[in-house]
Amino acid sequence: MNDANQGAPAGRQPYVMYVEDNRANALLVERALAAHANVTLSVIPNAEEALVRIASHTPDLMLLDLHLPGMSGEDLLVRLRGESRFAGLPVVIITADAAAATSDRLLARGATMHMTKPIDIRMLVDVVRKFTQRGPQ
Repeated sequence: MNDANQGAPAGRQPYVMYVEDNRANALLVERALAAHANVTLSVIPNAEEALVRIASHTPDLMLLDLHLPGMSGEDLLVRLRGESRFAGLPVVIITADAAAATSDRLLARGATMHMTKPIDIRMLVDVVRKFTQRGPQ
């Protein structure tokens, strides 16, 4: 598990997992990160599959939609924060819910950051770079 300030280990491209069921949103993020960030991106359509994948390949950053089919993004966040091995995993919630109360609740439950849709591509790229680039040695 990498500290958020360290990013990916030297010699390895950072790995970002985006848990998102809306294909249009996923495609937007895929295109933006392909053009502007040097990362490997996996788009996972639901929280249950994300739990399976993260067990064998922990990302350097998770982007997480709040409203998913089956288990919600918030429930996934709580499950991840309940496991010590994911305690330092940066989790950025991306949702159309811009209410301050929602943001406060998600941050209190362990989200690293809350971003709203429609996605600001420049902000997204900056956030991905912040959490995936190696800091000073």
